[in-house]
Amino acid sequence: MLNPLKRIIITGEKQSGKSTLAAQLADILKNKKYKIAGIIAQGIWKDNNREGFNLIDLKTAQIYPLARRKNTFSKNDLTCFKFFKTGLDAGAAALSVEQCRDADVIFVDEIGKLEIKNLGWANFLSPVLKIRPAAHVWVVRDAFVKNVCKIWKLESTEIINVNNKNALNRMMEIFSP
Repeated sequence: MLNPLKRIIITGEKQSGKSTLAAQLADILKNKKYKIAGIIAQGIWKDNNREGFNLIDLKTAQIYPLARRKNTFSKNDLTCFKFFKTGLDAGAAALSVEQCRDADVIFVDEIGKLEIKNLGWANFLSPVLKIRPAAHVWVVRDAFVKNVCKIWKLESTEIINVNNKNALNRMMEIFSP
């Protein structure tokens, strides 16, 4: 069905629609009867500002509060968001080998500076990469692609920029029989 080592990174700048594109791909693949697993970080907006994120478990379609913007934060903080245990626990469960084992495609949104510092979803990435024959779709900001590919040894990865008008079509070509 799939090239067992197929890996895609959806990339772009902050707030460029990476997660939206990943969610669109997940919906299309699900409708085509692919078994999907993993997570999407759905943005929450208030007055044109990113207020936070909800976590979508793609296998169960359940939504959990993941993070909300802090009122104040220092330059020593790794992020301007406060994370919720409920969302983190749900993400950990969704990215577990047990939940991803039978998936055709595993999504991880988003891999960034926390993961590069061995925080966030970092502990789940190597184990899920070993799941065969699953394909992987990761969301990674432009600035972190090189480090992410180096850390997780993603030499044969298709990098797709969200700003490419053919991005979704290109990903669908990858998943075509």
